[in-house]
Amino acid sequence: MPFIQKKVPPTEEEAALQARQDAWRALIEEQEKELQEQEEKEKLAEEKRRLKQERKEKIKQEKEKEDLLLIEAIMNKRKEIPLSNRFIFEID
Repeated sequence: MPFIQKKVPPTEEEAALQARQDAWRALIEEQEKELQEQEEKEKLAEEKRRLKQERKEKIKQEKEKEDLLLIEAIMNKRKEIPLSNRFIFEID
């Protein structure tokens, strides 16, 4: 006949130890969750900074392109001005 072991309730010390272990486990899980959330926030903040920088660069490039087009238009306009009016144009 197989030996059947009855479940014996834990002693006070064993119950206290188990409670402490459970509390530590819960605390560690909570801290890991907070750390994961913080890392996610940092990733989002970094992505936001990167996108903001990219937008600044794009705006800067567009402005430079517009400036070059404006300079080119001014130079083309200058070529169209007759020699007699060129002196007046350069003073303005």
